[in-house]
This record gives sequence, structure tokens and C-alpha cells, in this order.
Amino acid sequence: MNDDDNPKISFANKCPLDAFATMPLGVTNLRRIFLLLTRLHYSDSKNYGVMEDQLKDFVWSKDPAKSKLFVGLDYVFDPNKTDQFPGIFVGVGDLDFKQEVIDNREGFTDDRSGEHGVLKGATMLIIRHASLTPDEALALADLSFGYYTGIRSMLMQRMKLKAFTINKLSTPRFFNVDGADKADKKYYADLLMGISYDAAWTTFTQSHRIKKITLGQMLTELES
Repeated sequence: MNDDDNPKISFANKCPLDAFATMPLGVTNLRRIFLLLTRLHYSDSKNYGVMEDQLKDFVWSKDPAKSKLFVGLDYVFDPNKTDQFPGIFVGVGDLDFKQEVIDNREGFTDDRSGEHGVLKGATMLIIRHASLTPDEALALADLSFGYYTGIRSMLMQRMKLKAFTINKLSTPRFFNVDGADKADKKYYADLLMGISYDAAWTTFTQSHRIKKITLGQMLTELES
């Protein structure tokens, strides 16, 4: 199984969202973070609130033999695989960058040995909910909508996001599966959320040669 399917983030003795405070943001970690958050929510039907009775059989487990709900990344989705229904698939769209300050320069380090740079990064988080009936697909999407709406302010604070907006919850649609008749139709409903954040970095120089680059929020440094 790909490492992206098993993000190695420890939640021991801390709020789950605190684990994201020092993680560098980018498409790779955004996919992992929201995959983990989605699995965390769907791992216990008690998290479903008023929808528990309706969706109590849709629970994810890290043990595939016990899992009643598939939760993975978008690129593993295959509508021809019946074992992926019902399923939730997490994906991130293109990452767009915009200039926030002149020449992307935010300032110098305290000792003037390095220079801070910043760009505004923005992307779309896409969570696809697939099931064998349109009502189930929509109910799962509605549950994800309530979950991410509820933790929106905490996500912005812990992940230091500039924006986190709920953009769209689509009506159920059916997949065009090759060779499937009407009785075998499978349905999906998408939840789309916009995310923006500061993509920051620091460049350290010695004389006129780049010596060291530290990416924003990273725990390790890259040296030339």
C-alpha cells in the first residue's frame, strides 16, 4: 500500500489538529492531512450525530476485513471495483500561486544572513462520496459537509490557513461504467472546498553563493 494511504502522523496525547501545526503545506501533505481527517471522522459512527442511525453501517476501519466503508485517495478509485463501494476518495486539485509582496520578498532574518520569501498558494480539495444508491452518496457527502464546516475554524488556526471555504456540494450523479446496465449503476456526490495559505521559504546566503534553503514550517533544512 502506498505511503500516502498511511500518513505517519502521531496523535498521541494531543489534539489531532495540533499534529499539523509544524507540517509544511503543499499538495502532498494536504492530501495526507485531509485523508487522515476524513478517516478519523468515519472511524466511529458516534461522530455522525443525528445521522448515526441512517449511516451507522458506513464505518471505516484500518483493518480491511472489518471496514464497511472504503476511504482512500482519489487516484486509487476505480468504478469497476465493487469493493470500493461505498467509498470516500480525497483529492487535491492544481496548486496555484499568486504574488503577495514585491518580488516575493517578505523580509530578512534577524541577523541579516537570510531572506524570507512568500507566495500565496491556493487549491481545491475534492472529496468524492461513492455508493450504490444516490441517496447514500448524498447522505455521506452531507455528513462530510457538516464535519468540515464544524472544524473549519480549528483547521484555519492549527494549519495557519489564510482561507478555508466550503464551495459546493454536488447532486448525486452516476458513473459511466463500461458494460454496466441500468441496474448496476453507481453514484457519487462531491464536496468541494477551497484552501489558501502562505507558501513561505527562507534563503540563506554566504557571499554571493546560496548556502542553505529552509522551507517554511519544515523540521529539516536543505543545504547546498
